[in-house]
Amino acid sequence: MYLNQPAQNSQRKKNIYKKCNECKRKRKTLDESHQICHICHKIKILFKSSGNKVIDDFITHTQRNYIAGRGKLEVVPYDQFKNIEFIAEGGFSKVYKATWADGPINWRDIEGFNWNVTRKKNYPVVLKYLNNSKNITPKELNELKVFYQIFSKNRVHYISTYLGISQDPITKNIMIIMPYYSSGDLSHFLSRRPFWDRIHDTELIIEICDGLRPPIVTNAPEGYIELMKECWNSDPNKRPKATVLSDKMQEIINIERENINPTKIIKSSDIEPIATNNPGAIYKSRPLSGMIQSAMSTRSLRSQSITAEVGKRKFEDNQDKNCFNEDKFIKKIRSIETEENDYIKQEFELDIDINYSKKSIDDERYISQEIDFDI
Repeated sequence: MYLNQPAQNSQRKKNIYKKCNECKRKRKTLDESHQICHICHKIKILFKSSGNKVIDDFITHTQRNYIAGRGKLEVVPYDQFKNIEFIAEGGFSKVYKATWADGPINWRDIEGFNWNVTRKKNYPVVLKYLNNSKNITPKELNELKVFYQIFSKNRVHYISTYLGISQDPITKNIMIIMPYYSSGDLSHFLSRRPFWDRIHDTELIIEICDGLRPPIVTNAPEGYIELMKECWNSDPNKRPKATVLSDKMQEIINIERENINPTKIIKSSDIEPIATNNPGAIYKSRPLSGMIQSAMSTRSLRSQSITAEVGKRKFEDNQDKNCFNEDKFIKKIRSIETEENDYIKQEFELDIDINYSKKSIDDERYISQEIDFDI
């Protein structure tokens, strides 16, 4: 595509840096009479409005700012897509494969004074169709905003690219445009999905909160398992950030390249893909707020119940201990009493004349005889 060049070609050399009325940046203008920079001028000519102010404002913001070329987005008419094929469906969106006839623009043509704008024709893309997105809000554009923020920091090697936004002409729902990767999801080919044999319900959420994790693959490069465990930390603040994760993965790759005996990929029946998952295992996106709230409530009640039971057992143990000590105390008292009784008994026995009984009998006989004698 060739843009109509302004009539002031002869004044090209007089271009100066001025504050643009559109982007508010100090950039080169087409000539002294222009109040907008050359980038904003090209954007106005090249790109169409979506009709949605929320989308247009965000798209224009990405186009006007100096970031990596792949960070810039554009609004693409729906009729630009052909050979549309359904791929999969989640709880919030549907995914289609398509061919973008004109293809994405070469953004270097926009940033420079090159008026020959080129595109990558018949470019394979993925269309992420967002359900109920007709009246999209800034909050619902968060996925694209996060992407833009990352690209604005020039950290572009560990995240998928976004190309722009389109709109279904019938439903008016929004579609996010991404490059199509023919290899698909690599995890489907390398191993089993996590918790493939479990029902994905509140009970599983509770167990994960309590520390349940998928099996660890032992045949892994040095440092990989430790990094994986860091990512599984129950405290989100202790998990590595994407930038740190990228750097550590690169370190692992470098070590593997220099290793004389690098890690070998082996086939294992313990981790190979499973043809049939548990019917209750759900791997598509869905609202989880209700399930998480229910799981946390159940977990809290269980925790309270366990705490109460532990408290009850401690109380009973203390009672038993007190009873045991009291019983020992009573036995000790009884023992002392017995000892004292034995001592007193012995004392009494020492004081009593053992011949007293016999003397008494003899005396009685004597007295009796005396009486008989006197009568």
